[in-house]
Amino acid sequence: MEDRLMDAKELAGKLGVKPCTVLIWASQGKIPALRLTPKTLRFELSEVLDALRAHPQSTKATSTIEGEQ
Repeated sequence: MEDRLMDAKELAGKLGVKPCTVLIWASQGKIPALRLTPKTLRFELSEVLDALRAHPQSTKATSTIEGEQ
């Protein structure tokens, strides 16, 4: 799988959540994000999935992640 940077909307589609949820998780430090500018965040899917797998109780995306394997 090629890992490229995604915006919040793309990542939300992969995780089955809303883009605002992705942004909230990033602001809370639940998922890693790369800040390109003060208003621009990008995400690496593999890093986000690793973070969510490490702490599945902190998000509602656990079933999506488990179904991906």
